[in-house]
Parts: sequence; C-alpha cells; structure tokens
Amino acid sequence: MSNNQIQNQVERLIRPSRQMLQDGKSLDDVLEYLKAESKSKMVSILVISKIMDSSVGDAKLLVHKSKAWKDVKQRDEEIHEKLISEIEKMSKKK
Repeated sequence: MSNNQIQNQVERLIRPSRQMLQDGKSLDDVLEYLKAESKSKMVSILVISKIMDSSVGDAKLLVHKSKAWKDVKQRDEEIHEKLISEIEKMSKKK
C-alpha cells in the first residue's frame, strides 16, 4: 500500500470513527470498524492518533493492545523482537 493510499484511507475513516466515539461507542468498537474497513494496523494507528489527538506512539500502544488486533499481537511482538535483535547485532559489529 502506497503512502497516498494510506493517507486516503485515513482521511476517509476519520469522520465516521470520530462519530462513533461521539455516539458512545467504545474504542474497541471503533478499532473493530477500522480493522474491517481498512484491514491495516497502520491505518488504524493513524486514525486513532488523529481522533484521540494523541501521539502515534500512544495510538500504536492502544491499537496493539486492543481486542480488535489481538489476533496479530503475538506475531507483531515476534517481529519487533527479531528487529531489535538484528539491530543489536549490527551495532556490535561496528
């Protein structure tokens, strides 16, 4: 997915997501909606960052720990650990 496609999805999903929260829906409800609509964790993070007026890092934690994205949480943590390990190996070689 290109940056332009991501940005278009984010812009398209901000208003309905914000409206869901205003209508009393939970953050988990919004995240389920975002997952169904975009199928992208990155899009979900960016939308949550915008509608919650939070940093991308804080939004990432909310999305990562959500019920909506729990099916990929372990996979993402394993990828993160491998990445950290490789970075540490590379820094030791210098």
